[in-house]
Order: sequence, then structure tokens, then C-alpha cells
Amino acid sequence: MSMRVNPQIITECLNLVMNGMSYRNITRHIMSVHEVKISHTSIQNWIARYTYIIKKYVESFYPQVSDVWSLDEMVLNVKNTKKTGKGFHDWLWSIIDPKTRFLIATQVSKKRETKDARKIITSAKGSGAFW
Repeated sequence: MSMRVNPQIITECLNLVMNGMSYRNITRHIMSVHEVKISHTSIQNWIARYTYIIKKYVESFYPQVSDVWSLDEMVLNVKNTKKTGKGFHDWLWSIIDPKTRFLIATQVSKKRETKDARKIITSAKGSGAFW
């Protein structure tokens, strides 16, 4: 597949999207800085194409993490959720390697019970991230 736009321009556009700039503002920026006319649709297409390629690449990583992990949970106030226990909320569970700051596993549960903690620990062990 041939590219009609310089790869550096595409890279700059992707970087600007990841930094929160809108597609239309990016098109204006590229025109003012590089005098290259691109459409916001082109940027959307590049995002779809290159994030898919990057996702495939990143999924092949098996990071080396330390033997000690941090498990944390926090309450989420979720709109239109069913009442469980004392309120209308869910729980977000995360396991990270405190040394590398790598996110090993994450999950959302309706309750904050031992079985929910065990579920995310089992998920993290099964991820292959610790060897």
C-alpha cells in the first residue's frame, strides 16, 4: 500500500491525536506548519490502521516484572448501574508491578469481596507477565 503523505506527517498527526488534539485542529496545524493539506478523515483512517498494527506488536510483549505486585481497588460511581449493597457503584481492581509501573491486570466487579480479589490475582497469574 503506497502512502501519498510523508510518514513524518502521519507520525506527527498520530502523536497529536494521542496528546488530545482534535482531528480538525490537527489538519489546521499541519497546513500552517508543513503546508500540507490533509483531511480529518485521513487522520481517522491512520488511527484505525496504525493502532491495529501497534496493538498486534504490543500483544507479543512479555514484560519482565518483579516478584512483588501491588493490588488496589477503588470505587466507581457508575451511571445507570444496579444497586449493590449500600450504593450504586462498582469496583475497579488493578494489579501493577511497583518497580516497572507495568499494569498487569485490571477488572471491574460489582462487589468488593475476597472472591473478587482472587479472580484478578488468578487473571494476573494467567497473563504470563511474571516470568
